[in-house]
Amino acid sequence: DRDGQATIVALKAISKGEEVTISYVEEDLPLEGRSALRADYGFICKCVKCQEKS
Repeated sequence: DRDGQATIVALKAISKGEEVTISYVEEDLPLEGRSALRADYGFICKCVKCQEKS
């Protein structure tokens, strides 16, 4: 929101110490689009889809 805070709602139980991540892009964004985000903004996606293609 305007003060730089967000509310995150979990859809499943989160274990203590479990990593929680946020996606900035649509799940079905083609690899070319993800590569452009890396080049333009330095985003490095670590999702299974991107890791399999790297």
